[in-house]
Amino acid sequence: MTGERLRALGVDWVFAPVADVHSEPRNPVIGPRAFGADPAEVAACVAEALRGYRASGVASCLKHFPGHGDTVVDSHHDLPVNPADPEVLERRELVPFRANLDADAVMSAHVVTRAIDPERPGTFSRAVVHGLLREQLGFDGVCVTDALEMKGANAGRRPFEVARMALEAGCDLLLFAFHDPELRRVRLELARALTDGAIDREASTRRARGSPASMPRAPSPPPPSSRVRSRASPRRMATAARAHRRARPDRARHDSARLRAVARRRARVGLGSEHARAARRTRRHPRGRAGRGGRDRVREQPQADSQAELEGLRMLCRRRPRRSWA
Repeated sequence: MTGERLRALGVDWVFAPVADVHSEPRNPVIGPRAFGADPAEVAACVAEALRGYRASGVASCLKHFPGHGDTVVDSHHDLPVNPADPEVLERRELVPFRANLDADAVMSAHVVTRAIDPERPGTFSRAVVHGLLREQLGFDGVCVTDALEMKGANAGRRPFEVARMALEAGCDLLLFAFHDPELRRVRLELARALTDGAIDREASTRRARGSPASMPRAPSPPPPSSRVRSRASPRRMATAARAHRRARPDRARHDSARLRAVARRRARVGLGSEHARAARRTRRHPRGRAGRGGRDRVREQPQADSQAELEGLRMLCRRRPRRSWA
């Protein structure tokens, strides 16, 4: 059902499901996002989610590799550390990922995994992205970074630096959650660095690029069910709205009055300056504009305290020239 609703909304790639094992109760960011604390149960639930997305024609993405469940710090605000040893990683964190390598993509985690790379977070670690994910597990899909604006990744670094480090580690797709004018410059700098050979991508992506699974393999979506089609139909929505207004006219009047009150409040806020208040002091012409249905407003010239204010009032009170139809 989730996949069908996503397709009905036009979404063909979802960054889900969460494959983390919630092994640390004090974890402030994973918690209910995970399917549980048992690795086998998490792996089974992740497999069912992938099956549903695939049947609906939606590409999937496992996250957060190599595991964000055994941390006590939110990577949105700081850089967390996973203290698990290699044996614990094998029998706990890596189980859901190893059991579902048919996913379309894997998202890296801004987490330092001491058993693999004690110095760099997973997004910037070649040992995690290329060594563990590509070579050891044999994943040949797309590797996506977590949002690079998070403090676990960009603390003390420029956007170009975090993007370059992620590409050199072996990531295929860079995720920036917010639009920033600087990203345009970063994109040009990255393109120039890749063209000039300053960023070596051939060795780290040879395996992923040579596979048909290197990009999300979302099949053609099946025809949506009647339930989804009825919810997404504009005709059905308009019919339901008319029926609601007929059944509850008092409610419709209440909604209209509430919207008018909101519009009046916005108008008061928008006309709070001295220039606007002065321009609002007008009187209506007793007779309408000749040949037009609307009324003509003759604005009085208010007193101005300075020359700049006078020029602003003149701009506000200036009438547009009448269009000639001759």
